[in-house]
Amino acid sequence: MLNYSQFNYASIQAVVFMAEGSQFSQPNLLATILGRYAGRFDGPVQALPLPDDAPPEIPRVILQSRDGVFKVQAGLTRVDSFWIATQQPTNQSPGLSCVEVLEHYIRASQLPLRVGRLALVITRVAELSNPAQSLIDRFCNRCSDKVL
Repeated sequence: MLNYSQFNYASIQAVVFMAEGSQFSQPNLLATILGRYAGRFDGPVQALPLPDDAPPEIPRVILQSRDGVFKVQAGLTRVDSFWIATQQPTNQSPGLSCVEVLEHYIRASQLPLRVGRLALVITRVAELSNPAQSLIDRFCNRCSDKVL
């Protein structure tokens, strides 16, 4: 039977949803995050000058590590921070290093940022030789004659 210890970390995504889009500033985000994490986000920097009427969900800034493990993308109303197992999922906990980046951005930002919501998505996967049979064994059991 499949258990939690067979699952490996594939990715972690932390998201901060801003209460107002007017709080976002490309220079502020770049200075705040790269000021502390320039070594982590050593890949190409993308800062897109989008028109004011572009949907607020579209990222205006994308930072990433050269190896593709870490990524931050920021739009007017949300900032996402990612850790991605690029080679193969790992059973070693990556910690919450992507959350740390967002916490630093919120606390150290030159602008007062009002956070509306937070999200954390952890993706774990298990490699099985016969996944269909594992699902059948787990969920297709005979119902008990007992009435609850």
